[in-house]
Amino acid sequence: MNINNIIIIFIISYILYKNRNITSSDIIMIIVIIQILYMKYMNYLHTDNKIKEEIYQRFEDDRIINKKIYEYNTYKLINQ
Repeated sequence: MNINNIIIIFIISYILYKNRNITSSDIIMIIVIIQILYMKYMNYLHTDNKIKEEIYQRFEDDRIINKKIYEYNTYKLINQ
């Protein structure tokens, strides 16, 4: 059992604890909806992290390029 299922079980348990007159079909529907929402949220987080890594990598590449340009220009000025 992974962490996703444990979180879903806690959420369902809390909902059942707060509202005791839910039928079994309602419980199944709630479980499915919560699992879908949770999967979408986890997918969003994964995509968001990929975007952040891509942006960081671009800034890092630009930093390296700017450093090389600076070193080249400095070397050129010194050796004139």
